[in-house]
Amino acid sequence: MVTSHVDTATRRHAGLVEPVVTFLVATGMAAGLFWLARGVSFVGEVLHGAIALIFLLGPSYAARFSGRPSTIGQQVLAWRRSS
Repeated sequence: MVTSHVDTATRRHAGLVEPVVTFLVATGMAAGLFWLARGVSFVGEVLHGAIALIFLLGPSYAARFSGRPSTIGQQVLAWRRSS
């Protein structure tokens, strides 16, 4: 199968948009949690864990939303099929 330069450029651009948007959304959620934690003590107590979960699970949810494999096992299987 031969791919054109346009197909490759489109895939590269689409591949960059998802992680950047995911990072911006996760950063916004973390900032929102920070400001919420200033008023709600329970949120302040679990803030570090909540932010860690946002940044750990965010890429998985973004992949699932875009239709790509969303777990490491699914990603390995997809990689093996493409090789």
